[in-house]
Amino acid sequence: MLAFGYAWDSGAERPQVLREASLVCTRDELNELIAMLQSFRDRDPSAEEGDHQHWRDWCMEWNREHSDVILFVADEPWTKENRG
Repeated sequence: MLAFGYAWDSGAERPQVLREASLVCTRDELNELIAMLQSFRDRDPSAEEGDHQHWRDWCMEWNREHSDVILFVADEPWTKENRG
C-alpha cells in the first residue's frame, strides 16, 4: 500500500509518495469512513483495476475545506518501483 499527497486542485500529475500519513477525524467521520471502506470492499470483485472511491463523493458534509481520501484498488500491491 502506498499513500500519496498533493494539494487540492493543484493539477499535480505526480503526487508525492508519503511514508507516513495521518487522518484526524471525529468519531462520526470515522464511522462514515469505515462504512465507505466496507461498501467498497463488498463491491463486485470483477471490477476493473483502477476502480476507486472518493471520500468527497461519499460524505454528504464534505466541502473544499476538508481533505479528500481517494481509495484506489489494484490487483497487485503498488510500490514505488513498479508504478514509477
